[in-house]
Amino acid sequence: MGPSGSFGRVNEPRLVLVGCVKSKVGHRAAAKDLYNSPLWSKRRGYAESSGMPWAILSAEHGLVDPETLLDPYDRYLGTESATYRRRWSEDVSRQVIAQLRRHGLQAVEIHAGAAYVDNGLAARLREHGIDVALPLKGLSFGQQLGWD
Repeated sequence: MGPSGSFGRVNEPRLVLVGCVKSKVGHRAAAKDLYNSPLWSKRRGYAESSGMPWAILSAEHGLVDPETLLDPYDRYLGTESATYRRRWSEDVSRQVIAQLRRHGLQAVEIHAGAAYVDNGLAARLREHGIDVALPLKGLSFGQQLGWD
């Protein structure tokens, strides 16, 4: 596997990152239980079944452990300013690198929309020698729901 970011269907050691979604429950909850949509269920199910460590990319909170308690919020990275998205990408890339080091990993697999990946996050991780897989890049919403 190289920097192009293609894992295929192997159990390559990696950190699985899943993007948050707009729909949330109406109360404080563990991050993994806060989000509420078919897409979230698909992303969470995949991350949990991978057997790999996983974390959530939150437009509000950056990189979030699935067990972290969060209050509902309303922020979508795609509607934020370019400055906010770049700063978010810089901050999150540092958090991801620290997480990778803790787990002794050199690769990530990202399941999130373009706003979460294309504003510098993937590029910054690759600059640090991290393999980045984007298996859903370019897929429609329906295709993402059907992916497994």
